[in-house]
Amino acid sequence: ADGTLYLGGDFTSVGTYMGANIPLKAATGDLAWGDFPIVEGSVFTTIPDGSGGWYMGGDFIRVGGVARNGLVHVLSDKTVDPSFNPNVTGVVNAISLGGGLVYIGGDFTAVGVSSRNNLAAVDAGGLATVWNPNSNGVVNTLVINAGVIYTGGAFTTIGGVTRNRLAAINTAGSLITTWNPNADGIVKDLVVDATSTPSVIYFVGEFTNIGTTIRNRAASVDSGGTLTSWNPAANGAVNALAINNGLVYLGGLFTTVSSGSSRTNLAAFNSGNNAIVATWNPSANSMDGPVNTIAVNTNGVYVGGLFNVIGGLSRSNLVRVGLDGVIDDAFQDANAQVSSLSLDADRVYVGGPQLTSIGATTRNRLASINSDATLNTWNPNANGSVNALALDSGVIYAGGAFTSIGTNTRNRLAAIDTAGGATVWNPNANGLVNAL
Repeated sequence: ADGTLYLGGDFTSVGTYMGANIPLKAATGDLAWGDFPIVEGSVFTTIPDGSGGWYMGGDFIRVGGVARNGLVHVLSDKTVDPSFNPNVTGVVNAISLGGGLVYIGGDFTAVGVSSRNNLAAVDAGGLATVWNPNSNGVVNTLVINAGVIYTGGAFTTIGGVTRNRLAAINTAGSLITTWNPNADGIVKDLVVDATSTPSVIYFVGEFTNIGTTIRNRAASVDSGGTLTSWNPAANGAVNALAINNGLVYLGGLFTTVSSGSSRTNLAAFNSGNNAIVATWNPSANSMDGPVNTIAVNTNGVYVGGLFNVIGGLSRSNLVRVGLDGVIDDAFQDANAQVSSLSLDADRVYVGGPQLTSIGATTRNRLASINSDATLNTWNPNANGSVNALALDSGVIYAGGAFTSIGTNTRNRLAAIDTAGGATVWNPNANGLVNAL
């Protein structure tokens, strides 16, 4: 009667639906824009366009209500670019910009009407250019530097020429013949350190050898094709890396690095040698899931993945760690797995396959919404799914699969007052309740 809506189900948080790619203020973690176009599908990569807008790639069909398959350009006014519609047949995992073109890698077979296997370049009008390296396997990552496109993934040939999971391609679409690291396992991510002479390409993944040399899941090769001595030696998959001020940050699913040093899914190394950064160990006390993506700026190291605890603290799927290794308590977390992070001058863009909200409020299977659509403080905290609700004279009756409400034992049936506490009513059902 008062306009309050009571909810029951199998959820663990309540928040505003924001779609699969969410812009946050990089300094605070607060929502940057409330009206950013909602992505219907999964976002796997984002990159700023240099003019206040963004390119986004993934596995989606609409953005802001506009049909866009796999690749979209969102302008600085937060509208979908009407003149850019490449219509990718498949999934886009990586984007890099150079020479006025948008280079993409992923798991696709066509861009518009043009056949393109897993690598393509698209012009400002959304049309595929003649650049067509033709990868025979999935591309996970690509970066353009000094007119060379470095790419990594699960492929074994480029244009019919053997290139095991790593390749360098010029802007004409031809392989750089002198650059052939030859990884024996999947490459997940790579970055280029252009401050070095020559430039150095750092890459990570699931490999254990580069050529005939042991390199466990992280390695670097200079632009001339020479393997460096850099060797973090992770004992499990490394999914992501970022470089900043001479330090390389690694994230993945590992427990040791560098000849047995304990590091759970996160580590930092000096780029010029194998020295681990001893003071940067945010997950020292625990981390219960993998890191998928990392981005870094002067505000800290942004970490996304599929986790609920880091360093003994409750943080779900998204966290900011200071350059000193201290976890930022105030930075908001995410309600689902985070697969991509990208930074511009003052924003961080967060993407994920099931992501719908940032900074949602914990509510375990029961919640109430005020008539103005704000979340009520009512929080009974059921430990199992709620399948049915009924309201009578200010008491909310709940049925389901739960065995407790808050700290009170209530087997599958409970009555809850408007303050959120279980009443003395306790029928003690011995089986699932589906209706009231």
